[in-house]
Amino acid sequence: MLKVYYCPSCRKVFYLQFETNTECRSCGADMVKSRISFNHFTSMSPIRRRVELRNEFQSSEYFKPKYKEDDFI
Repeated sequence: MLKVYYCPSCRKVFYLQFETNTECRSCGADMVKSRISFNHFTSMSPIRRRVELRNEFQSSEYFKPKYKEDDFI
């Protein structure tokens, strides 16, 4: 069964079958396993996927905002 992983550094989503190497293939950071199942995740629209990931990781220590608030001033 595939599992959904999220990279908090580069914000990419990966689907992994085995949990042996959870290092991001793009940037090398450690990825975090999502609570969302693969079947549920792939049945969502792309916008809904982003919303669900944001809701899951925003309150955690893994979420890093893409922009700082100073960028908008």
